[in-house]
Amino acid sequence: MSELSIAQLRARTGLASSALRFYERKGLLHAARRAGGKRVYDEDAVEQVALIDLLKRAGFTLSEIAALVGPSGRSAPDWRTMAAAKLRELDDRVQQIERARKALRHAIDSRHELLDDCPVHRRILRAHAETLAADAKSAPAKSASAKSAPANSASVKSTSVKSAPAKSASVKSASVEGVSVSGRGAGSA
Repeated sequence: MSELSIAQLRARTGLASSALRFYERKGLLHAARRAGGKRVYDEDAVEQVALIDLLKRAGFTLSEIAALVGPSGRSAPDWRTMAAAKLRELDDRVQQIERARKALRHAIDSRHELLDDCPVHRRILRAHAETLAADAKSAPAKSASAKSAPANSASVKSTSVKSAPAKSASVKSASVEGVSVSGRGAGSA
């Protein structure tokens, strides 16, 4: 098996040497040996770096990646459980993004010059405000860190919105012209 210097591994993976050393410190990658005080990697390190990158792109944190695969590149015995949990998390994020896209599409397609003048937008905001209030009442013991989390990582409740009088909107389900909004924070309406 051929060996690679850190410069060669950097060239093959596109990662900076500092990133490769950081991965070593995190236990995600290891040099096969040292030659003249310099790191020497096995050819397998290229695939290990590729795996780390793929997992990062899938939303895994470096700590999660370390739990999934060690520096040898061998997967953990319970990798399927961890992967399934991440898949559920990604599916939730995709749903949040789709709801945000619908709300933005409605806003862009609105015939009103100012969004504030759009009655559908106003109903969406009222329904979302009611959802926020209901969430706050149902979980008063949330930690400060959970309250300050970005909108795209918060748990969500779906509020679908159709053309209907504003008073018919409920907290759990309000309908306004097929636009569906949910979640916390301004980013989700």
